[in-house]
Amino acid sequence: MQQRFETIEQYLEWMGNNNFTNMTWDIEATGLLDETSIDYTASPYKIKPSYKHHCIVVEEHGGNILAFYDGPTYVFDGREYTERLPKASSMLHTEEVVTLKDYTPVEYIHLPLKEFKNYVLKRKIKRVVAHNMINFDLMSMKLVEDMDFTIGVEHRDGGLTTWSADTWMGKQVVFDDTLVISKTCNPDLFGGHSLDKLSRRAGGDTKIDFRKHLAPDVRFLDFAADMLYYCIYDVKANTAVWHWLQDHEDYQLSDRDNYIKNWLSPIQLEKKVAEIITYQEHRGFVLNVDLCEKAVKDLDAKMEERRARVEPVLPPRPATKKFMADYTPPKRQFKQNGEITSYLQKFIERIGAQLKEGDDRTMIFEGKEYKLPLPADVPLKTEMPAKIGDTTHIKQWLMGEFGWIPSEWKETDLTVDQKKIKLPMENIVAKIDRWLDVTYSTAYKEERLDGFGDYMKITPRSTRAYVRQRLIDRASKGSCKVLTNPSFTKGQEKEMCPDLERIAEQFPFAKDVIEYLTFKHRRSAILGGGMDWDEMEDGEEPEKGYLASIRQDGRIPTPADTCGAATSRMKHRKVANVPRITSLYGAELRELFGVGDGFFQIGYDFDSLEARKESAYCDQYDPTKEYCKSLMMEKPFDVHTMMAKRISEIIGRQFNRSPAKNVKYGLTK
Repeated sequence: MQQRFETIEQYLEWMGNNNFTNMTWDIEATGLLDETSIDYTASPYKIKPSYKHHCIVVEEHGGNILAFYDGPTYVFDGREYTERLPKASSMLHTEEVVTLKDYTPVEYIHLPLKEFKNYVLKRKIKRVVAHNMINFDLMSMKLVEDMDFTIGVEHRDGGLTTWSADTWMGKQVVFDDTLVISKTCNPDLFGGHSLDKLSRRAGGDTKIDFRKHLAPDVRFLDFAADMLYYCIYDVKANTAVWHWLQDHEDYQLSDRDNYIKNWLSPIQLEKKVAEIITYQEHRGFVLNVDLCEKAVKDLDAKMEERRARVEPVLPPRPATKKFMADYTPPKRQFKQNGEITSYLQKFIERIGAQLKEGDDRTMIFEGKEYKLPLPADVPLKTEMPAKIGDTTHIKQWLMGEFGWIPSEWKETDLTVDQKKIKLPMENIVAKIDRWLDVTYSTAYKEERLDGFGDYMKITPRSTRAYVRQRLIDRASKGSCKVLTNPSFTKGQEKEMCPDLERIAEQFPFAKDVIEYLTFKHRRSAILGGGMDWDEMEDGEEPEKGYLASIRQDGRIPTPADTCGAATSRMKHRKVANVPRITSLYGAELRELFGVGDGFFQIGYDFDSLEARKESAYCDQYDPTKEYCKSLMMEKPFDVHTMMAKRISEIIGRQFNRSPAKNVKYGLTK
């Protein structure tokens, strides 16, 4: 029989004891913690009236499942529940109804929503487990119920290391955020770290689908039986994930000695970083809208100036299908009585042609005479004017016409998606085929195939079928990186490729092209940006820009995925890769960000932080100290320059400093 209590005291009395427990919990709310739910103009921030918690579910490990929510008690014994979603129906102007059926029965104890805070105060809790709780659940309870929390930090005093405890409303607990733990233990985990993917790996209860027919901003507006059941299974799935992480043979977190020696410090550090970044996301930076608008106008003028100089000298490019369709004659050109059809008449007018005076069987187009009827479905033009933004066409033209030899090539890993998440094999094969299509149809073929080196046994003379199989074999064993496009620039400073300077007499506009594309990227960063222009394919647009993310308080959020990269480094979102002030239009972009009146903004960067730490560890293993010293030296005697020099000596040809960094990081990760 389904249990229901009105207070935590009743629940504890019913249990008969209050022994320490580990708990997994989750919240279902009307939305996320962002400008839609938080009033950022208030000080301190306040939750908007539209935001509320629907339910909170707790699983006491090895014990009961508790569901805190207001409303009738649902009995999940297999019976069917069909309910209307009033808010979703009102927003979508349709009748939205959801049904829970054909599910696995589950029992829980029902308590009022307001009792959750009392539960945390009264229940003896050792570990608190949730997925992404530092970024969302704990913060939500702090804002809605004033349930304050702290994340403990490491303290070092000489040779003594101690840790302050995590606390929740003053109680000492251990917060085990499974998202943080999973990313700390294996940031490059195949498939990623979502609760869905992790629960499937764990092999226990798994996350279930929920209202997939509704958009995310509508999906969570209304509470119903299916939401409660969904929340229960999120909790059960995460409990399974927590146990899986504890017992994983590569981590062995359940081994106390191993945990303290190898994992306590990094996990506690990543928890604290996640908390700091959460506050940073909500605080953000002041964005000067007036300067943004001035910068866009300035960039428009600079781009137009360079476009006007470059486009007249560019050769035509192969026409797109849409362009050729406009210049393709219709099938029906003459009526049975010999008169021109309306289709042909409209075609002639559309392309700016005309009939020869006194001869309705001859068309004049761009100074050339064409006898009618024209061959049907054969376009009159197969080339179109090139634009300054057609970088692939321009690069191929420079390589073919002027013998440009790029200093650097972009590369991509065919085994992952844009978020660096590992793809299933069928998707990888599809990406391989697309890469081969481009490779064997462009001027890049020789350079792309020659870029593999000896280990792949691929040369420019290799057949497509052979290359395809080699790439599939490689991808089945791990990453599969291939060259994509040549780069106009080189190095982190984005300096112009030196070989473009060599061909400057034949094509003096290379700098104009680079500046145009740089200005375009800077403009996109403000109005819609976030991706490096020299890593984009033609026609590919980056994500939305700064102005699209500005809040009512005049600030822009600055979130980051802590430990989100495969190398355990952060991946910034919304505001990323802001150019340094020494870069073209970098100072102007940095000037857009600021702080409130009475505050100062200070910027700093560590000088070769990783290299300096590495030198301290490797000193005892390097008798000559040559490598250790190179880690501390300035250019041109630094480790990357020396690595490039050594590699060049080994392979018998020039190997640049930038790719040498990849070799160094790969060897010392």
